[in-house]
Amino acid sequence: MSIIAHSADDTAAVAHQFPASISQRRIVASTAHAHTLLLRCDGQLDCSLLERSCRSIIERNEILRTVIEEAEAGLVQLVLSADPRAVAVVDLSGLKEQVRRRSADAVIARFLSDSVSGLLFKVLIVRESADRHLCAIWAHPLIADEFTLARFLEELNEVYCSGAAGNRIEAPDVELQFADFSIWQSAAYPDASEVEGLEDLARKFSDCTVVSLNEEEGIASVGSTLSPRLVERLHKATTRDKAEGWMFFQAALAAVQCELTNREQLLLGVVDNGRQDPSLNRVLGPISTTRLLCWKSGTDQTFSTALLRLREEWDAAQARQKMPYESLRKKLLRSDVAAQQTFVDIVYVHEPALRRQLFMLARQSDIDQNCPPHPDARITLRVRELDSSIELSLASSNVREQELQNILDSMLSTLETSLPAISDEVDPQSKDPFAIPPSPASHRQPDIQMDEIIQKLIPLWSSIFAVPSVRDDDDFFDLGGHSLLAVRLATRVEETFHVEIPLHWILEYSTIAQFAKQLGLLLKSQVEQSAHTLVPLQVGGSLPPLYWVPGGRAVSVMALREVSLLMGSSRSVYGIESKLPQPGESFLSVEERARLYVDLIRKHQPEGPYLLAGFCMGGMVALEIAQQLTGAGHRVEFLGMVQASVPGFPDTPRKRRKMYSQRRNYMMRTTAEFIWTRLFGPKLGYSRERRQDVLDRIANLMMGWVSTSSQLPEETQSENNNIMRAYRPSRYPGKVHIYLAKDCYETVGMSPELDPRQRWSALADGGSATFVVPGNHSTILVQPHARNLAEAIASNLPV
Repeated sequence: MSIIAHSADDTAAVAHQFPASISQRRIVASTAHAHTLLLRCDGQLDCSLLERSCRSIIERNEILRTVIEEAEAGLVQLVLSADPRAVAVVDLSGLKEQVRRRSADAVIARFLSDSVSGLLFKVLIVRESADRHLCAIWAHPLIADEFTLARFLEELNEVYCSGAAGNRIEAPDVELQFADFSIWQSAAYPDASEVEGLEDLARKFSDCTVVSLNEEEGIASVGSTLSPRLVERLHKATTRDKAEGWMFFQAALAAVQCELTNREQLLLGVVDNGRQDPSLNRVLGPISTTRLLCWKSGTDQTFSTALLRLREEWDAAQARQKMPYESLRKKLLRSDVAAQQTFVDIVYVHEPALRRQLFMLARQSDIDQNCPPHPDARITLRVRELDSSIELSLASSNVREQELQNILDSMLSTLETSLPAISDEVDPQSKDPFAIPPSPASHRQPDIQMDEIIQKLIPLWSSIFAVPSVRDDDDFFDLGGHSLLAVRLATRVEETFHVEIPLHWILEYSTIAQFAKQLGLLLKSQVEQSAHTLVPLQVGGSLPPLYWVPGGRAVSVMALREVSLLMGSSRSVYGIESKLPQPGESFLSVEERARLYVDLIRKHQPEGPYLLAGFCMGGMVALEIAQQLTGAGHRVEFLGMVQASVPGFPDTPRKRRKMYSQRRNYMMRTTAEFIWTRLFGPKLGYSRERRQDVLDRIANLMMGWVSTSSQLPEETQSENNNIMRAYRPSRYPGKVHIYLAKDCYETVGMSPELDPRQRWSALADGGSATFVVPGNHSTILVQPHARNLAEAIASNLPV
């Protein structure tokens, strides 16, 4: 991942500095009503031009390059001549697809929650690939009304299209800049200091009326410290990220929502987060935090069209907004207050995972306790967690103190009555408050504590990855996990907890927290492990799925994960994983295993066409599955054999002697060439590439001599090999696709007619196609070679 941005130290000189107004001082600490826009564009996009276009608009509008900072005299407005931090470009195109998606979530979360920079307007451009970009635009409440996102989109469309046409990126000057308004606003208050340039402003504001406000007028606040018993119940009923120390607001938020909803049905507007849980929303109510509008452009639409359509959507969404709390406002607000929206400004964390900060209303835990409320919020709820207590406080500039006290009393009463319901809806062990509620069985035996399991798993993960520490939400694959590490981790887990776990668990429950939850159920004997399991390697798309059969050397489906993810999102990919017998247990024949796999596949997909692929020894099973499906009248549209050898071939003594002779001659030639190159290569002027080629070939031979140690017990591995070699495939009526590793040390030096991997072509009545991809037997499954294999397979799958 590369980040293309300037350091904060490069910020240009400040052009103007003015005292912050009263309203600015009251609103700057909260981002409750910030405007956020996420624009996703699939298609060709000039990322550099988009960045320059955004900077051009920001440079010509002072309102977009204003920051609020603390000075000796208090908060001041700084109108910067330029600020490189306002537009950041992050390039994630070099990451793996799954890592790229999670990294994009994390980057956007940090972008939206960052308040350190003090910027009131900022743009983030994320390049996920050459034809996939994400643009995040954020505007602070201070300027969101002055310069709406719709206006920004309109200018962005004009400037971007102008640049795309080859014209200069420019726009007409703004006649009245933000600094002009700021000077007038500061001068309008009695306590404002004198500012130069008022004569020029008088001509621009000849018709203005000076308004005077009293900063301390009308702010009422009430508070209460919750009882220890109630605090304990809150701890049990809500989730908390202990690593980050985030406060838990769900129960208090539910109390406010229940209290206000009891008075009238209130509409706050639903966040477009894609994870609406009706059971939880019934308790918490939908909370409008940050507006997220996404537009996905198709191949027949230009970026300009997407911008214009998005602006229309934005305007329509603004017009649809209803005024909440209208009847409540009439009851509570003073009669001399102009009619306007009534908001409840609540400190709230929506998702505590990578996106834990994405929907955060405000971080008032860092604000002084007496901080006045958001001026647009009629009521501000503040939740403050101390070492062993929780404080709730309500503040308002428009609601009477007695009314606030009544609401607070009702909140406490509602908390008392609603906590059991919240406890039923929210799993105390889940880190995600919007996760699907667990089954009742997961609460039956509380003697096995999740925290204890997690604390035992953390050092196991640390030792596997050789890192000093890991978190319970760290992903196995993001840390660099692969199939061999998965086997090692599974072995450590079995030694620690004295239970046998399937390897696909690490694939499906890839964080410590997820894995611990499933392990806890296993320890309580609530998980029934099947002998054969269909494991999703990639889920999505409407095309017929592909079914993988892994090799017989304990690689499980884990080794096939990376290739499957690189095949694209148009179809699902599944792997079939089996519990291999241990020493003393009987083995199933290839035909018996295939029969069980057919039942598993047909239960998942009752009708064809079927797509099958087998790796190594799994190729024999895949062929037998295809034979049985075809024999039952089903259509097999694809059969792929990846590094799979026909058992029993070469099938005559003469062919075997010839194969051994070819291998021996190749080994002798390569060894002699290696020695010659090492001794005389530099003197004879051999190129670096030629010497490296010889070194690679001798390394392949050494790998063949040493081989790779099996993860199975020796007796189990030997019996498994005997069962596989005893299989004699019959002729297959369909077509076979053969995929070979170019540098396979097991077959290097063999002629094609003696290569057992290519013998499948002689058994396929429907013909065959052979594809050679870079890498050896193991490395074709991991990057950078995995992409070549994935593309070779995907190109032959039916659409």
